[in-house]
Amino acid sequence: MADAAVLVPAPHARMAKLPPYRIVPATEAHVPGIWAVYGYYILHSVATAQAEVPDAAGQMDWFHHHPADTYPVFVAVANKAAEDGVAAETVLGWCSLSQWSTREAYYRTAETSVYVAQAALGHGLGKALMDFLIPHVHAHIPRLRLLIARFAGDNAASRKLHTELGFTKLGVMLGAMEKFGREIDVEMMQYVLPAR
Repeated sequence: MADAAVLVPAPHARMAKLPPYRIVPATEAHVPGIWAVYGYYILHSVATAQAEVPDAAGQMDWFHHHPADTYPVFVAVANKAAEDGVAAETVLGWCSLSQWSTREAYYRTAETSVYVAQAALGHGLGKALMDFLIPHVHAHIPRLRLLIARFAGDNAASRKLHTELGFTKLGVMLGAMEKFGREIDVEMMQYVLPAR
């Protein structure tokens, strides 16, 4: 596979429509594109508690801590070059599972993440990614019983998305984050997977 293209975030230049895309398991070639998307949120928003973008080695280390059979990462990539200059294989968004806790008894719980390139917001891509991830968990990761989502309490879009997906509210961690000089509440939601 050719190297994935990187979509440079342009918050004021949203795509009129998404190019045709597919959702695939992430590979090392997608890592720069994943971090181009995520880097915007790290540096410019409270959507993540991460405050710094790691170097290329740190980004690859993050990827290697997401083995496909336990904590997969999926990317939405453009199928072909689009009229608005989006190159083929551009990472438009991504989702993943992460280890919830290093304590062994939490092996049945994982945390979800989903991020969409700023230019691709508003087209339902976050929901499409999660609609891909949850059935994948059902079919391929039977040990999991609970998915956790957490986000800044004022993130209405994330709350709406997770509610539509069937997540229910667990509660709010008051003042759990501090970023950009702000104290931020963190809302937590859960998705209980049926026994299988």
